[in-house]
Amino acid sequence: MNEIVARRAASALLCLLWLLHADVAVAESFREKVARWDALAVEAASRPADDLVLTSGRLTLELKKGRVAEVRAGEEVVGLFVSGTGTLRYRSDDPSERDAVRWATRKNTGLRLSEEEGALVLSTRFTDALWVSAGTPLPGIPAPAAEASLASSFAKHRARFDNLAARPLLHQLLHARGSGDAAPVVPVEVNAAGDDLVYLLDGLVSRSERLSAAHVIPALRTAGDDRKLLAVLSDTPLGRDRREPAPPEVFLTHVDLSVAASGGSLATVEATETFEAASGKPGVLLLHQKGTFFRPRNTGNLLKQEARVTAVRDAAGGALEFDHRDDFLAVALPSPLVPGRPVTLRFEIEGDLLHRPFGASYWLLGNEAWFPRPGERERAFTVRSRVRVKRPFTPLAPGTTVRRAEEGDEQVLETRIDKPVTAFSVLAGRFSLEEEARDGLTVRAATYAGPNTISQRNILEAARKMTVHLAGYLGNAPFDEITVVQLDRAAPDPVLSGFVFLPTRFDFASIHPEPLPAGFDYPSGGTPRWFVMKNGVSRRLARGLAEQWWGASVRSAGGGESWVPKAFSDYLAGLLVRDLHSEIDWTLLRSMWKKDARASRRVAPVALWDRVFAFDDVGRSIQLQDSLVAARGPLLLDGLREELGEERFRTLLAAVQKTFAGRRASTGDVARVLAAVSSRETANAFESRVWERAADWAR
Repeated sequence: MNEIVARRAASALLCLLWLLHADVAVAESFREKVARWDALAVEAASRPADDLVLTSGRLTLELKKGRVAEVRAGEEVVGLFVSGTGTLRYRSDDPSERDAVRWATRKNTGLRLSEEEGALVLSTRFTDALWVSAGTPLPGIPAPAAEASLASSFAKHRARFDNLAARPLLHQLLHARGSGDAAPVVPVEVNAAGDDLVYLLDGLVSRSERLSAAHVIPALRTAGDDRKLLAVLSDTPLGRDRREPAPPEVFLTHVDLSVAASGGSLATVEATETFEAASGKPGVLLLHQKGTFFRPRNTGNLLKQEARVTAVRDAAGGALEFDHRDDFLAVALPSPLVPGRPVTLRFEIEGDLLHRPFGASYWLLGNEAWFPRPGERERAFTVRSRVRVKRPFTPLAPGTTVRRAEEGDEQVLETRIDKPVTAFSVLAGRFSLEEEARDGLTVRAATYAGPNTISQRNILEAARKMTVHLAGYLGNAPFDEITVVQLDRAAPDPVLSGFVFLPTRFDFASIHPEPLPAGFDYPSGGTPRWFVMKNGVSRRLARGLAEQWWGASVRSAGGGESWVPKAFSDYLAGLLVRDLHSEIDWTLLRSMWKKDARASRRVAPVALWDRVFAFDDVGRSIQLQDSLVAARGPLLLDGLREELGEERFRTLLAAVQKTFAGRRASTGDVARVLAAVSSRETANAFESRVWERAADWAR
């Protein structure tokens, strides 16, 4: 009897092993999926499709006369390709985006705008379209019939949309399938009458439905960059209120960075990063990682530099499969991410990462994705960093200094940031450092034009004075070290914990271009009026310090919600003008805000400032964005201060900082705090001004 049982057990085990072996044999690797889905092809014969209607959300494609063919990845049908003559219609029914839709559509497309039942309708003719679907069935099409192949038309279509500066279609499919098709993802590319249109219904990441136009920016094409950028025409949330940002899918919680620069533009980066799922169970991790950098040169054209991810490893050092193309990275996880179970990955990057702006005596790794990162709202990470550079360059990095040393012909810097941040930059150059530690705060000035002790100490004292004054409004400083760094020309945009950048020259968007002498020297004669200049050094310093509270501590909720830290930091810089400089200059600054605000009337609400972009006039787009965020935003806060009174306004500022320190704050979050310190009516009025037509206030 025991022998029979043993034989049956052995037989069962052999069967199990065979089945497991069979599964392994037929299982498709990540690399094989990439190869299969990267080679989309249409079926050999097309089908007649007169009067075929395809719909997804607010998008309708009506093919009046033409043909349709299934699109396959290997043997799997993943989409449809239609060719012929047809009409595209898209409905935007949210009043909040009405102005932004009108402006972006008229500036960037030839689409027709009309109104139907209170909604804006965008319409145009089209000749061909690629329709892909995951997590939801494909639209039904006619039964097979022997018609001519659409392979040639399909190849031309793919070439037309191959250079989009956006997440590749392949990665969207990989991610959707890696998440078990838990939510619909429907990308559509449309070759319209003179316009390239991209539609995306995304139920996984952005949780929105979006129609965009794709164009090459003429100025960049002249310089050698022919990628097509996307300008959003309409963007509608799915299953959520527009006023509440989409919840993150994945969190980046910690980054351990090692940067080694041996000279020139070459560098190697090792980034050990910890991720955690916020929702869902993604099996493929989508990240941003720059592969191509277009850097400005003195000649006016762009320098193309490239870098690549060479390896991705798990916590045990095992190699993981990945796909890095353009500026996007997709990583196949060993198992799906689960909320509450962090996963640590190590990325190895090398290439021409370093940039010397216009040949300056420093290099900068700025806000570009030089190490892998998710979207803006998905990252709030602590940092440990080690930077190793050849002398005579001196490395600088945000955070508390752990160690600074000389090892042979190299300088080494180690820092840490224990409070979560959303950005991290590293730079090195021929910097001269001057610092002072007092009352638990270390203030450091770094100049690259040679030592200038007097001006450096003036900067140290000004930074300390402003920090103490801001603490009176906002509570204790969220940093124990602050480094003020002199840079040539434009400074990087990210808000960095403990870092303030001051350029000695100004970029093309400056209203008052007045170069500063090397070492932050004051010009001889008269009182410098940099406080009131839009990009003046004193106001820049004040804004950079205010950003340590508004941006580094209370962080942006992402997208248009980034108006919150931007406007609050600008307004606090203005209050420093009033309190520490002069009431006259405060009055002048408010007048400048009012003048600049007029430019953006009837363009977009403040909360949709990031939707303002015109391909043929990037400079004007930047001015309009600045008008909304840096003029209307502070004016909105100024009106709120006058309504609340100085004391209650200070209470609001301190309460928001206390409530959301180390967290993200949206317009709705600020409104809820405002309701607690004032009234619900005041909070509602505040929110409506952020979201209502720009023409209705701040004239």
